[in-house]
Amino acid sequence: MTRVLALDLGGTNVRFAIAEVERLTVTLGEHAHLATKDFRSFDDALLSQRDWFTKHGVERCAIGVAGPVNEGVCHMTNLGWTLDSRALTQTLGMPTRVINDFEAIAFGVRYVPADQRVTLQEGTPNPLAPVAILGAGTGLGEALLLHGHKGERVMPTEGGHATLAPSDDRDAGFIAFARKKLHGGHVSVERALSGTGLTWIVEWMEADGLGAPGDALRAAMKAGDPAAAIGKAGADGSDATARAAVDRFVRFYGAEAGNLALKSIARGGVFVAGGIAPKMIGRIREGFMPAFLDKGRMRPLLESIPVHVILDGDVGLRGSAASALNDDDF
Repeated sequence: MTRVLALDLGGTNVRFAIAEVERLTVTLGEHAHLATKDFRSFDDALLSQRDWFTKHGVERCAIGVAGPVNEGVCHMTNLGWTLDSRALTQTLGMPTRVINDFEAIAFGVRYVPADQRVTLQEGTPNPLAPVAILGAGTGLGEALLLHGHKGERVMPTEGGHATLAPSDDRDAGFIAFARKKLHGGHVSVERALSGTGLTWIVEWMEADGLGAPGDALRAAMKAGDPAAAIGKAGADGSDATARAAVDRFVRFYGAEAGNLALKSIARGGVFVAGGIAPKMIGRIREGFMPAFLDKGRMRPLLESIPVHVILDGDVGLRGSAASALNDDDF
């Protein structure tokens, strides 16, 4: 058993957990939570907790960070913070790893408790086959979890920036609308599968005469986060336009998950993560799988692939801790 200090660092918060890691389990213990605005640098935030995590006898540190990581270094554009795994190893006096937050999610999916995931399709899982992970939130992340003689490895991708393809004429209408919004520019999958995308779907519906937000939803959109307001009203059915928009979003989501599953032959399973899916799980239960399976002659293959939605807000912490199992990387 290895005791790991696991961190999940975003633009607003940094979360800490003491994790006990073994080959088949990751157990999260005590947590700590800090606001990034209260610190000038990541080192300041980390060292403010040094007495706390030192008393737990941690042996390694693994950090999942919202930003691109190159050879263990991340420059966070939204905070101006820099993390360098080599420098942090010296500062803490223990092996320290810095990975992208979505890479951490990919490492973490296998360790999510059963009651923190919703199975959309059982399939016939192959534990040695590739696992596909995608997650919609501020953007769309995609990654693959692969198995080799040295253990699990995550292959990050930029699949969210691939071209969005229509599955029907309505999809084509949205893509034409999005292209106008972008002044003729490239319409990526992420343009539909993100918080902004959900807002754009409602704007497109209104522009094309397919529905308009009711007064209550329109007021909620103006008062706060428009995407959150649409998602809530669509999930609980309080606004017909929001519900139709959420259903269209779910169709896009299922179709893209099916694309990723085909490209990777993800017989190990497809895991849907990110902040949006848990908030609309009822609509996802109904609309995700028909779009996932709608691949013509490849439908039988897709029917064999397990599909799960991750509800666990700690999946990134679990994955940061689990990455400590990859000894070659420390």
